[in-house]
Amino acid sequence: MKLLPDRSDVDSDWIDAAVLDRVTALARGLEPADATVGLVVVGEREIRELNARWRGRDAETDVVTFSYLEDPDAPDDGFAGEIYVCAPVIERDARRLGVAPRDLFVRIAVHGLLHVLGMDHERDDDAERMERRERELLEGVLAPDALERLVG
Repeated sequence: MKLLPDRSDVDSDWIDAAVLDRVTALARGLEPADATVGLVVVGEREIRELNARWRGRDAETDVVTFSYLEDPDAPDDGFAGEIYVCAPVIERDARRLGVAPRDLFVRIAVHGLLHVLGMDHERDDDAERMERRERELLEGVLAPDALERLVG
């Protein structure tokens, strides 16, 4: 899978080439190999608007994901989906969890990639399966202590 990162107009010094390269490398290991996913970093206003419009929740969140793989109306152009990550929410949550924002960003991006691929966490068994896959992808990418705080 190919990743198209876009920092938008968010000014967070921890979102640098190195953290984007980590996510891009993880995406390359996922199928379908010829699919492309957009990764857009946004601010609080934009994530709140996306969350309200598409999920019916008028609140900030860390990520909003759109998958086009199962959408019969989506063009057949290899574009699999979009992941919108909110940098200020990531920063706040990282402080609360005691991890580096870049580590949480990588975890949230992986979470978004799995949503693009059709995984969800609405039922307990689906949540357990998704969490196992997140852990598999993040092992060796995140330090063990960060992995435990972020995935459990």
